[in-house]
Amino acid sequence: MWWFIVFCVIGVNGQNVTENDEPPQSIFDYHSMPALSELDDFDLCLKKPEAVYCIVDLVLLEDETPLYQFIKNFSTLSYKNYEHTKLHRGVCGSQHCGMNTSHADAGNSTADTLKACLNATIHQGYGLQVDSLSVRYCKTQDDSLPHDVLDYVVGVLLLALLLVNLGCSLYYFFWPVEKEK
Repeated sequence: MWWFIVFCVIGVNGQNVTENDEPPQSIFDYHSMPALSELDDFDLCLKKPEAVYCIVDLVLLEDETPLYQFIKNFSTLSYKNYEHTKLHRGVCGSQHCGMNTSHADAGNSTADTLKACLNATIHQGYGLQVDSLSVRYCKTQDDSLPHDVLDYVVGVLLLALLLVNLGCSLYYFFWPVEKEK
């Protein structure tokens, strides 16, 4: 009986030691990763006259941080999951990055400024860094599309439809159809 008690105590203590030494399998989940796409409010940004709004694509720097390794493993199932190392952002550059209308050309200085700004934001929030960044385009308050022929054609057709509808309604109002008795 004495040997049985000693065997049970050693067996229980041996199991507890090995279980405590193993790290947890996964401390991250889907919501631990940076969002694939985040867009600042375009209209609210461009209310100010010197505002610049840019759309950028960025790639995270590959490193050995546990979160990046989780993202890399999560993204390997490409038939099921998106590539979470490639992010898309719509940034109000004047509000978050200190940009003005001189950065609206989407050149190298704009890319460098946005990379530094987004790198600081992503590093602060997730401990990750930006490897590369490409600026798709930047818009200012003064940017507008010029009117072309198609705009005028659609406008004339809508106006004609409105006038025909109004004319038919007035005709029916002033000369109603009399019912036969």
